[in-house]
Amino acid sequence: MKKLFTIILAVALMLTGCAQRAQEDGRQFTVRLTLDADTAVSEFCPEYFIGPELQGWGGVNRTDGTCWQKGEQVTFVYTEQDFRDPENLKDFTLALLMGGEEADYRRCANALRWDAEYGKEYAVRLVEDGLGGYRLEGDFPCASISSLLEGGNNTIGMDVFRQLMAENTGNLVFSPLSLEMALAMLFEGAGGNTQEQFDQLYCGSLALTTPRASLANSLWIDDQLTVRDSYVSLLKDGYEAEVFNCDLALDTYKKINGWVEEKTKGMIRNLFQQPLSDDCVLALINTLYFKACWLETMKESGPRPFNRADGSRVDAQFLTAAGTYDCILTDEYEGVIIPYDDSETYFLAVKGTDLSRLSSHDILSQLLQQAHSMQVRINLPRFEIETAAELNEKLIAIGLTDVFDPVKADLSGIADITEENLFVSKVLQKSRIIVDSQGTEAASATAIVVAKNTSAAPQQLREMTFDEPFVFAVINNGCLLFVGRLADPSGK
Repeated sequence: MKKLFTIILAVALMLTGCAQRAQEDGRQFTVRLTLDADTAVSEFCPEYFIGPELQGWGGVNRTDGTCWQKGEQVTFVYTEQDFRDPENLKDFTLALLMGGEEADYRRCANALRWDAEYGKEYAVRLVEDGLGGYRLEGDFPCASISSLLEGGNNTIGMDVFRQLMAENTGNLVFSPLSLEMALAMLFEGAGGNTQEQFDQLYCGSLALTTPRASLANSLWIDDQLTVRDSYVSLLKDGYEAEVFNCDLALDTYKKINGWVEEKTKGMIRNLFQQPLSDDCVLALINTLYFKACWLETMKESGPRPFNRADGSRVDAQFLTAAGTYDCILTDEYEGVIIPYDDSETYFLAVKGTDLSRLSSHDILSQLLQQAHSMQVRINLPRFEIETAAELNEKLIAIGLTDVFDPVKADLSGIADITEENLFVSKVLQKSRIIVDSQGTEAASATAIVVAKNTSAAPQQLREMTFDEPFVFAVINNGCLLFVGRLADPSGK
């Protein structure tokens, strides 16, 4: 797939010839790229966006076939003819694809976003990212955008995952997407400083492009709460949420558990272990279910030792496959990207000296951008993990504080409560993943409980064996469905 993309891109660049443009009539602005790093790059292919919408790309080649050297400059000129809406340059984003001597194209580890203006010149630098790749830095006010998630989806989810990784050294599975979908529904009803705190953390839209995954949402309203019609309509129309009116303090938790079990095809059971408290007046539930086969079926290869982090060993059943895969090889990490049969979703496994760093959104993104095709034999343990976690404190730690405060929370968009303020009393998630020779089945359920205040080119075959703790992710078109760590395939 990557080779095809490279060929298409190369042909497009030859046809467009929109590399280092000459001066054109009309308004324009300039981006001047200075190389502050030694490179093995002979061609720069900048892509430019307005928000998430690709406007076009260009290409700049060395005419003598040599690589660009440290200290040299490359200039990109953008005219009003380059934009579909020439009056709107808000959220102009510059991404960079780089080609080497053998046409091995790799992306820069990040992109830069700013509100561009005609008549301006913007100074950008290319620097080493510390992982064998490159990053862009702007000498002017701009935002560095991770290129993992097409504009920064899952940033809240990955911040929570980082905290889960830090406090739990064992097996772990978590869904950034499920958490953020539940939070998105909650904050549709937020106002004031509560909404501002969320806006500072959240960026990007939540979307799936694979038929192998399905999302479901529901809103459970206690009889004692009158929810605004506008909020109910928004969740029905925008999130396709099912709405239930009930007495949350009775056995409704069993009905919620039944709904979750149905939507996750039996993968998630008993989300709530006991009845909700008397002060709970609303529950927002999101479920995510995923099941896909490998693009190339893996074979059972029998038992072999798996090395735990403490040096002990346990026998595990392994899966194996050989062929051409996109791989990650750096001084610190070794990883593989295994595609599913929808060609839009893939399983990422990465092992290395410091797994905690892989809970960083930026580090994971940088590693993915350095992936390249090679011939490998994969040896991957078969495993199953289930994790349940309450997330209140982790969301508070990243800045969502007011919504958990009975006095400061502003959820006035949900209901008109003057004497008894609404606040979030609990955010919890339960996730499960099964990886076997056929593919992957995984599911997650996230619940937000709202209460009222009464007082979330073929090469030599390389062996790649994941017989030690590793971090994994299921990614669909740049969106993190599931992330986790396998520390012990025996489940202990």
